[in-house]
Amino acid sequence: MKEGYYSLVLHAHLPYVRHEEDHRLEQNWLFEAITESYIPLLDAIDRSNVTQAVTISLSPPLMEMLADSLLKKRYLNYLKNTEKLLKKEQRFKKQHNVTDQLLDFYRKRYALIRDFIKKWEGNILDAFVDLHQRGIITCITSSATHTFLPYLMSEEGVRLQIQEGIYCFEKYFGSRPGGFWVPECAFNERVDKILAEEGIRYTFVDEHALLSARPIPDKRSGAPVFSQYGVALFPRHTVLSAQVWSSTDGYPGDDWYREFYRDVAYEREWSYIKPHMHPEGIRLDTGLKFNRITGSQEKKDHYEPKIANHRAKEHADHFIHKIVEQIENFGDQSFPPYLMMTPFDAELFGHWWFEGPTWIEYLLTASVDILKWTTPEQYLEMHHRDLQSVNISFTTWGRDGYGSVWLNESNSWIYPIFHQMEETLLTLSKRFENEATDYEQQIFKQLLREWMLATSSDWAFIMDGDTASQYAESRLREHKQRFEKLLTSYSTGTLSQGDLTKAQRAFPFLKELRGSAFLHETTLPVVKARQNNEPVILMLSWEYPPVIAGGLSIHVYELAQALSKKGYEVHVLTSHVSGQPDYQEEGGVFVHRVQSLQPEAASFDDWIGGLNFAMVKAAEELAKYRRIDVIHAHDWLVGVAAIGLKHKLSLPLLATIHATEYGRNKGVLSSRQKLIQTKELRLMQEAKRIIVCSESMRKELTHYYLISKVKILIIPNASRLVQSTDDTNKVEKRKELDVFCFGRLVPEKGFQYLLEALHLINDRVDGFHVSIAGEGPYKEMLLQKVQEYKLTSVVTFVGFMNPDECLMSMQRSDIVVVPSLYEPFGLSALEAMSAGKAVIASKVGGLEELISHHHTGIHVPPGDAKCLAQELEKLLEHPEDISRLGQKAKAYANETFNWKRTAELTSVELTNILTTKSLSVN
Repeated sequence: MKEGYYSLVLHAHLPYVRHEEDHRLEQNWLFEAITESYIPLLDAIDRSNVTQAVTISLSPPLMEMLADSLLKKRYLNYLKNTEKLLKKEQRFKKQHNVTDQLLDFYRKRYALIRDFIKKWEGNILDAFVDLHQRGIITCITSSATHTFLPYLMSEEGVRLQIQEGIYCFEKYFGSRPGGFWVPECAFNERVDKILAEEGIRYTFVDEHALLSARPIPDKRSGAPVFSQYGVALFPRHTVLSAQVWSSTDGYPGDDWYREFYRDVAYEREWSYIKPHMHPEGIRLDTGLKFNRITGSQEKKDHYEPKIANHRAKEHADHFIHKIVEQIENFGDQSFPPYLMMTPFDAELFGHWWFEGPTWIEYLLTASVDILKWTTPEQYLEMHHRDLQSVNISFTTWGRDGYGSVWLNESNSWIYPIFHQMEETLLTLSKRFENEATDYEQQIFKQLLREWMLATSSDWAFIMDGDTASQYAESRLREHKQRFEKLLTSYSTGTLSQGDLTKAQRAFPFLKELRGSAFLHETTLPVVKARQNNEPVILMLSWEYPPVIAGGLSIHVYELAQALSKKGYEVHVLTSHVSGQPDYQEEGGVFVHRVQSLQPEAASFDDWIGGLNFAMVKAAEELAKYRRIDVIHAHDWLVGVAAIGLKHKLSLPLLATIHATEYGRNKGVLSSRQKLIQTKELRLMQEAKRIIVCSESMRKELTHYYLISKVKILIIPNASRLVQSTDDTNKVEKRKELDVFCFGRLVPEKGFQYLLEALHLINDRVDGFHVSIAGEGPYKEMLLQKVQEYKLTSVVTFVGFMNPDECLMSMQRSDIVVVPSLYEPFGLSALEAMSAGKAVIASKVGGLEELISHHHTGIHVPPGDAKCLAQELEKLLEHPEDISRLGQKAKAYANETFNWKRTAELTSVELTNILTTKSLSVN
């Protein structure tokens, strides 16, 4: 038998926009939501009288505003103003071409709202409590200020947000909530842990959170699961949810529904509408909208409520049909039974989709005998023993499913601000835990309020959408400034009780803070420091073994080891790797691995942005208990963190530029590549000195990035010494030679020209066996070339190899080919030379400087397949040249390019930088 349950969840939230002064534009967000969403929703759900069907989450900012006596009075004035305008519209209906039917509809609607306010004596929150106590709705809550919890700096910060959300709910509902709406469904392991510890039974995640879980649940997203810490996670049903909110296929876009963007405020003469507008002469929505969507044309027809009402009923019937259709497709999954849960912002219903509350009422009443409704709490009571446990990674219900809405170019600047505030609170908490007077506790709690209000996810969301960005920015800065002013006044002994009371009155939010999260001792990891006077170097690199995407990882590893052997204390800050410790001492180098703030981001750019912010946080923590003398950044990927730390910690910045976007793409840049180029330039400009690996790279920086030649130092890369047997350097004349290539499979590495060269050799191609090691986005194209050139018996793609595996394969080969189109240095060629191998390499960039033609290797013009083919044929014919070239190459490479020498040159530069540190960090 096929069985399925359906659950509707509404999340009611607005940012805290209560100001002391009246007529703030933003307080209308609340008044519009009360008029168009909350009252109509409460009325519709109450009339339907269906129990165990709807769950509503109310955020603390919304609860606090609904209960605020000042805002209640202001709302009545707002309502009275609209009613006056409605009467005026009645008098001028012929002039404005408004129908009696439409005016009558609005008169009845505002009469209902007025009766509702009268019934509850203005206490709209009491109406939610009443429906909750009667079992018509199940109410839960969210974090204190709707903060994007994974982007907070500390566990204490996340815990306080969750604690205060729970306490606020208790204040108004008289009991603790069973569930908790995690803002933006932004869930990760830390949030999971704290929810469980604070007694929360369930929360909500986006569907892809389950589909990317470890392991993937047996029911996939057809049932909730238990998290690692035992919190039940209810997934959003994507197909059904999109039926409502989709901008292309969703119900709200129907032609017969009321047009949101047409309001009489913008259609009437100023002299007529002025008495009902903002005192400063600003037009703002009145809620009287007389047009329907009509279609894409500019001219809109009159709104017809009866037809719109009929369409809402049809759409409710259609939605019920869709639910039944899902049950037919998936309802045989027992056990537990199939569950479809659709969460929405409550404000979608009524405010954005005017007919939304009516649709919900029809949905509830028409489906009573068709659907099995449930709530998360009821479903858990029935089936908690049947749920599977999985591990969930960081996900949200935002754009692309991760955190890019709340962390991108438009809003990333906000996080250092409230991370600094959070760090200050952590420091103060140690003082205030045992010694604080009542007055000091008041100060500390006000600082907590300012921090919480500053961290609202609304500010980042608004900046991303570029809607009310000026207000969002001003609010963030206002809380920051008040925080700093309070702290300074307290520290200098000039803070009076009057000043504190004034700050409390400005935003009277959560007057009785109860959360104790910050009043617990925090422990910092202990790093065993070197007992010497050498500088402490903080190296930043996005990759570090075992992560090896290219030569950068090996370079940083070898340089760090070499500097450590010289007596330096080296800390490497890099990305988290599953299965690797977050902190370890390895060969005298201290390795700190940090998790990106967007660990499961859909795009690399989002992931690397989150990693930079995590690096800043980790470095600031390290700086609390270890002296840092210089920051050494490797490439633009860590540039944001490096620059931020340079200014935060007042430290000199050394940058090693391993390659440039301009060079990789020969100056032909997409918009994304231009952005990367801008970040490269910023890092170069902020650095006190720049290290490059070749004269070619120095020319690139001076010519294309206009960096002063004086600022750039050339320190060549080095190679690990490779022990090779005598046989390795002797190649007898035989029918087949082993050719080895390795590197990222990307166009600029030029592997396509090697394949073309083998194709040109034609009848002698069987004289070679070619192994290509590496992975990358160009692999499929290269495989197609192999098929096209009929080289399947000659060329083997061996996949990714770690450095040791590469060296072993290299030792077994006769020739190493480096056909790059762009190569700042050519570490792969150097390693081959160090192993005593004959190298054929493009005459480009650092390769041109590294190899002496026909002495320590062979040069070919970049991209010249014909010339490469000729050189391969010559070595096949004269294998004695292979041994000769290899022996010369090995002697040259091992004498000239070694990490000890590189460390010595770097050490000299570090000394120069630190000698002038007191003068300038630039």
